[in-house]
Amino acid sequence: MLDNLIYFFNPQGVAVIGASANSSKLSHGILRNLISYDWSGKAYPVNPSSSQILELTCYPSIKDVPDPLDLAVIILPAEVIPNVLEDCGKRGVKAVIVISGGFREVGEGGLTLENKCLTIIRNHGMRMIGPNCVGTMNVLNGLNTTFIRGMPTRGGIGFLSQSGAVCGGIVDHVVRKGFGFSHFISLGNEADVNETDIIEFLAKDKNTRVIAAYVESIYDGKRFLRVCQQVSGIKPIVIIKAGRTSEGAKAVSSHTGALAGVQQAYSAAFKQAGLIEVSTVEDLLNVAMTLDYCSLPMGNRAAIVTNAGGPAALASDHLADYGISLAQIDAQTKSKLRKVLTGAAQVDNPIDMLGAADAVEYGFALEQVLIDVGVDLAVPILVPQALVNPSNVAEAIVSQSAKKTKPVIACLMGDESIDAASQILHEGRVPMVDYPEKIGECAGALFKYSQWKRNEHHNNQVELPVDKRQAEMLLMSLKEKVFGERTTRQLLNTYGIPLVPGEFTDTQ
Repeated sequence: MLDNLIYFFNPQGVAVIGASANSSKLSHGILRNLISYDWSGKAYPVNPSSSQILELTCYPSIKDVPDPLDLAVIILPAEVIPNVLEDCGKRGVKAVIVISGGFREVGEGGLTLENKCLTIIRNHGMRMIGPNCVGTMNVLNGLNTTFIRGMPTRGGIGFLSQSGAVCGGIVDHVVRKGFGFSHFISLGNEADVNETDIIEFLAKDKNTRVIAAYVESIYDGKRFLRVCQQVSGIKPIVIIKAGRTSEGAKAVSSHTGALAGVQQAYSAAFKQAGLIEVSTVEDLLNVAMTLDYCSLPMGNRAAIVTNAGGPAALASDHLADYGISLAQIDAQTKSKLRKVLTGAAQVDNPIDMLGAADAVEYGFALEQVLIDVGVDLAVPILVPQALVNPSNVAEAIVSQSAKKTKPVIACLMGDESIDAASQILHEGRVPMVDYPEKIGECAGALFKYSQWKRNEHHNNQVELPVDKRQAEMLLMSLKEKVFGERTTRQLLNTYGIPLVPGEFTDTQ
């Protein structure tokens, strides 16, 4: 059924059912977005009260919409959605996105209504995203079925979310940052299409290099793990899970009607499937960007090139927190650095070129550490000051990064003065963070994923030597419903589960 998901992202025609001529309505925003980003398909507003919206012919019913028509975006009161879905099915619509809320998240009556919608779409062979979502974006072809303001830069990150508001906040955050996305997908209540479907779809999308996900719950854990384990062998998946605490779990339940589950179980499952779990949205974006832009390191040895000692010390601490050590700089590399850098520069790692270091010195120092066989990745850090142009330094970093296969993660501390430099770095496919403590998460994720990729067993399920007959006989012989460690150890042994060695004794 994955083939028909293509209609959500590459339809020839889209109907907006409930489109409004009132610019303050969400449905008006959806239609405006649909025609604003160079998508080449046909857009059809549907509303019996209007003849034209945004200079487009408006149709009284989905039954009246001409071909080509593959996708319908519906924003109407929840109680009328089943009848509209029935009409969509009869018209031959392939896929629907239900923006409207008022379903499972509001209680038992909403759940009944949601299940009714699910029955209708299955009867007609349609697929549905939502309800209670904000729509989807295919950034690559300009299709935008959301009411979110703005569209990110084109790139390799496919982002999926069970929260529409998280999608909207991230779009607004990244729209001018310069690093890019292939898709933004809001899933809402996941009555039909769920997170596992989208991960599987993005795995096959040649333009998506990294999958980033915000999840609150997972409905079919066994399939999710199986799919993610397979996909992680092809491309990285970065994930953030909401509802880690009891209070967060309550918020998740009231938000989408989903049960958040136990965080420890989720984290263990994510690790088993090769997912890279992060704890903040900022880390989700930074790590996804790093995995999109960088090649994987051969090891965990980093070289820091900086104009400021304090940020380098902070970066060193946080790199160590994520399993990244400071490389031992080769004597020949140190000799070359001494000949070019100022005499007071520190050529051990971190390499501190002092405050006046310019673009030439950054370029030279970065070139030397990337050549050094004892270095697996490089971290240039710049604290802006009046004598040096950050954009020139950024260009030097991009130039050296492009010449080598070793990853480079830049840190430019600041905001206003490094805005243009950050654009240069992102356009040159060099990930950039603005605080040194954020480097560790990014470098650690690169190293963790490189280890996962090199693990020959990551695509193989572990086959335990199960003695089913012995297990059945043991269980049938037990009279008590609750039994202790002695019996439990025997049972686990029959399933080939390794145990800490131990013997039963009848005396102390």
